[in-house]
Amino acid sequence: MDISQKKNKMKKTIIAALISLCCAYSNATQILWVGIDENAKVHLSDQTVSIVDWIALLGNSPSYVDPVDVGGRIRIGDTALLAGYEDPPDQNPPAVSFDDEITEFGLVLVDDNDEPTGMYADWQPIKLPEEITKSHTPIYYDIGYCDANADWEFVTIATAIGFVDELWDNHTYIAGTLAPPTETPWRPNNFYAVPEPSTTLLALLGIGMLLKRRK
Repeated sequence: MDISQKKNKMKKTIIAALISLCCAYSNATQILWVGIDENAKVHLSDQTVSIVDWIALLGNSPSYVDPVDVGGRIRIGDTALLAGYEDPPDQNPPAVSFDDEITEFGLVLVDDNDEPTGMYADWQPIKLPEEITKSHTPIYYDIGYCDANADWEFVTIATAIGFVDELWDNHTYIAGTLAPPTETPWRPNNFYAVPEPSTTLLALLGIGMLLKRRK
């Protein structure tokens, strides 16, 4: 898979209209729904901003990050979980696929011209490992960006933490069942900065915030 294909698949975030599509699965895949609450807070090293302002700061920082490249991923331990994407994109009803290389999903919904729509990721399906059980296992929601200068490597800036048993009944769904899901996406209220590898970027974000205040 070349870089452009990987980037395009990362951008295809699944929205609420896709909640019924998982009926197409013949096996009992456990799906975790995730999304972004635009009122969520990102706690940086010396300031707290909303997720919306955080995305704007990334775009206004000296190390400019295109909103299209701002993303998230879900992981257990050091293992990033597979993120579903719409494929083919024009099918009605749409279908979701999982690719062994796709673990990131876009946080900002964009139109066909890659312009932000003002909407954010919601009803994003994440494929839980087959061996996972309803246990008090930590699960992490990373937010960051795909670095265009480093083969689209995902750079984590902040993380929220939950536990599988707390998310299980409210935010997970068994694909292949006939009824649409009654669960809701996991939308953490708080993301906390990680010390590395984002130290430099956090400093740049701080500069961006100062410039914004001066304006």
